[in-house]
Amino acid sequence: MKDVKIKFILASIFVFVFLLDLNAQIKIRVKGGLNFGTATLNPEPVGLDIEHRIATVVGIGIEYSLENIAVQFEILYSMKGTIIEYERILGSYSPIKEKITSKVDYLEIPLSLKYYIPIEGSIIPFIFTGASISFLISSKEITETEESTKETDMKDYTNNTDFGIIVGAGTNINLGSGIIVIDARYNFGVTDINNWSLRIFETKLQTIQLCIGYYFNL
Repeated sequence: MKDVKIKFILASIFVFVFLLDLNAQIKIRVKGGLNFGTATLNPEPVGLDIEHRIATVVGIGIEYSLENIAVQFEILYSMKGTIIEYERILGSYSPIKEKITSKVDYLEIPLSLKYYIPIEGSIIPFIFTGASISFLISSKEITETEESTKETDMKDYTNNTDFGIIVGAGTNINLGSGIIVIDARYNFGVTDINNWSLRIFETKLQTIQLCIGYYFNL
């Protein structure tokens, strides 16, 4: 996986150095929106209810476009994670309901290839795919029961980097002076985020991201 991350960084550098030599249109983007985060656990657990953690994503990006094809590079503060609910049974006592909220926040760097569907008018739809590498900022677990709430710092037990594959779609709304962009994407995490020898599950993050942003033409 280390080799994959190195190739991702080298590919990013190559693409943008190459595009700088072309007559490309360059746009700067600011964006914000929501992450709907969850996780896949392997082996698949029994008796756990896995729900989405809804959190914030904000960032900036730059796009190089040639006619209907564009390459987009972004830097995002992306709050991911999941919520797990289950019942813990202690001997002959009544089951205790526990809720664990995993808060895993990253500096995320996606690189994607975008295709604009050629239609007339000021509203232009697009599709895109690519990959992202994420660098861990913080990792915490909030454990809640009916009687108490406990916060645990999990940064030492979480891998410093995560790698994902992204697919998405959206639309540009051309205002003349700038462009409003709305998009949705799915980020398939492909690496185990756990860095703990006693871990029970392999954990991979999955995130649906809904954003609105604004492009400034350069």
